[in-house]
Amino acid sequence: MRDGILRQQVRTLEPQPQPVPALAEPVPDSPETRDFPEPDGRYLTQIHVHVEAIRRLHNVLAVHCPANRDTVTSDVLVFYDRTDPKKAVAPDLTVVRDHVMKSEKSYVVWEEGRVPDLTLETLSYTTRHRDLNDKRELYASIGIQEYFVFDLEPKGENPALIRFRLNPETGMSERTESRGERLYSKVLGTDLCPDGKLLDLIDPSTDRPYRSLSGEMRLREAAELEKQAAEDRADRAEAEKQVAEVGRQAAQDRAERAEDRAERAEDRAERAEWEIQHLRQQVEQLLKKSRGRSG
Repeated sequence: MRDGILRQQVRTLEPQPQPVPALAEPVPDSPETRDFPEPDGRYLTQIHVHVEAIRRLHNVLAVHCPANRDTVTSDVLVFYDRTDPKKAVAPDLTVVRDHVMKSEKSYVVWEEGRVPDLTLETLSYTTRHRDLNDKRELYASIGIQEYFVFDLEPKGENPALIRFRLNPETGMSERTESRGERLYSKVLGTDLCPDGKLLDLIDPSTDRPYRSLSGEMRLREAAELEKQAAEDRADRAEAEKQVAEVGRQAAQDRAERAEDRAERAEDRAERAEWEIQHLRQQVEQLLKKSRGRSG
């Protein structure tokens, strides 16, 4: 019994773990945030759809915004208040043009030396109010030029895509809505176009959607394979040409040798003809001498 009491006293003296303070922006308690979705699969399905949309757009942007020039991040904490380093927000997508992020873990505005140029959020039934109101005001106060909100499942008259663009004179965000039409991004220099549960980035040179990075890599690999196949075909054609040239040269050599043999045979025939004529002349001379002696 005494040992049990001592063990209990020791446990009470051990330091208890303290809760880690939240780094992201605080979420106020409300019926909307306290009520968790029922485990009917809808919430997990929505998360998967949102992640897939952001992943695809991230990969597409990686083609338009090269990593050695621009910064494109997903769900990375952006610390925006130097007076309160705990204040941070994690946009679904963040773009900084002509600036390579110093750290892969977080984006600290006062260390990077500039605020992000563009942020994008995907709407869900649990974040709609915060994304359309609180984050719009926050991103405007930080100085972010453009903020896009993408609704994967717009209902009724709700727009599929909303663009908030910062007005430098008023410091307020000007709102533009799309129910399927393109919306131009000054930051990206091209259009964003909702396509069902995906968001396309339009290539201004072709006026068609960019392919994702994986698709672009597959196309490049296919093009590289086709290039290699064409080079192989060219090499085979060159080898066949060289073989044909060797055959032609061999045939020409044989023809020249045959011509030489024909010429030599002709020379021998001419020499034989001359010798025959010479022998005839000698025979005639001998016959003449023989007739003279007999007469």
